[in-house]
Amino acid sequence: MHIVCLGDSICYGDGVRPDQAWVSLLAAELVQRHPAARVHNVGVNGETVEGGLWRLSACLAPPVPDLLYVQFGLNDAWINVSSAEEYTVMMWEIVSRALESGVRTVLVGTNHPVWAGQDYGDTDYPQRVRQFNASLRSRFALAPERVSLADIEAHWDVLGSREALVPLLQGDGVHLSPQGNRVYADFLLPVFERLL
Repeated sequence: MHIVCLGDSICYGDGVRPDQAWVSLLAAELVQRHPAARVHNVGVNGETVEGGLWRLSACLAPPVPDLLYVQFGLNDAWINVSSAEEYTVMMWEIVSRALESGVRTVLVGTNHPVWAGQDYGDTDYPQRVRQFNASLRSRFALAPERVSLADIEAHWDVLGSREALVPLLQGDGVHLSPQGNRVYADFLLPVFERLL
């Protein structure tokens, strides 16, 4: 089972040790339960969905992944390079190309809630992230059979108040702390297993 995780700094694991990043945590659990599983992390710090679309062909080179996980949007929302609608169109293009290339299953992730820390001083940023998630949720509600949505935002919303979520993020209010990476891995592991 060949799994590729395509995304930005949240996939990459910015600000934590490599073994604390959610992709590494999930990979360790998957390999323990499914020895044939191989997880390849191609997250890039600062990446937008357009950059992900540009890099996609390299991710689909043989062996074609059995499962492709895709998560972008935090950088798009922050630097306002695209509207929520444009972002969603590009996410759909990634999914379409992946399916056409023979990927068996594509899993798309919404983004967790953020709050504007000192490095992300734009007070509209958290709302734009929510708008991007809503657009993604709306588009992928009618996704074909081989496409699933992992609604990370909805999962975090039920975890508690903003104060309860603060320990899950680093001081910038965006990147995942070691604890936040663990929450991601614990949430996504059963989703990945169901799709394999």
